[in-house]
Amino acid sequence: MKTLYGSPKIEHAVSQNGYPVGDFAEIASPKDGTATLDSPEGSENELKNEKGKVIDSYTEPATSTLTFELVKEKGKPLPWPAKNGPIFGEHAFRVSNDNDANCPAVQLDRCSLTSRILWSKGDALRVAYTAKVLEPAEGEDVKILGVDVDEGSLSFTAAADDTGQKVTAEGNGTITATSSQSWATVSVSGNEVTVKVSANSTSAIRTATVTVSDSTGHSAEVAVVQTATA
Repeated sequence: MKTLYGSPKIEHAVSQNGYPVGDFAEIASPKDGTATLDSPEGSENELKNEKGKVIDSYTEPATSTLTFELVKEKGKPLPWPAKNGPIFGEHAFRVSNDNDANCPAVQLDRCSLTSRILWSKGDALRVAYTAKVLEPAEGEDVKILGVDVDEGSLSFTAAADDTGQKVTAEGNGTITATSSQSWATVSVSGNEVTVKVSANSTSAIRTATVTVSDSTGHSAEVAVVQTATA
């Protein structure tokens, strides 16, 4: 179990049919050191023969949980009623670094949520929340947000390239791509983006930007450079 960042930003949305619905809204900052995402490896099961030899094994996936505590401040409502037990409906959460937008974020598309009322002299009333991650409609139960590409730039000669060069992308959901220039065209098959260029008949180097996006709205850019006619 690992504490999430130094100052985590937690956002919440309603989940329906395994998908987040509407925009994510930031909730109150959690009590220091209480926000954790626990994603255990799962339990390994072994099949043995009569001699006690292992002939097969498999791992049952474990359930991930997001936990955090909120302090009940005077005059400020909690995002959910303070109670002991389950909170109605299904929920989606997004956790990121409040101080650095470039740090990886995680998204949980579908969770059940329970709460427990606590009290201490230092913080008075506070509520501990546990979000149990359920199987989403698609993709991983814990999604690492962002798009990674194996090539940050592509270089072409002045001649037309109808075969193209390929970029492999990793993201969540469907991968799409767009080009900033009409002379550089893109097509996508699965997580593979192909970039083709027409002939550059000018005496100037030209550049384009290919933007690769996933279903969560995150993207990465690939610089395309084509040399000039000699």
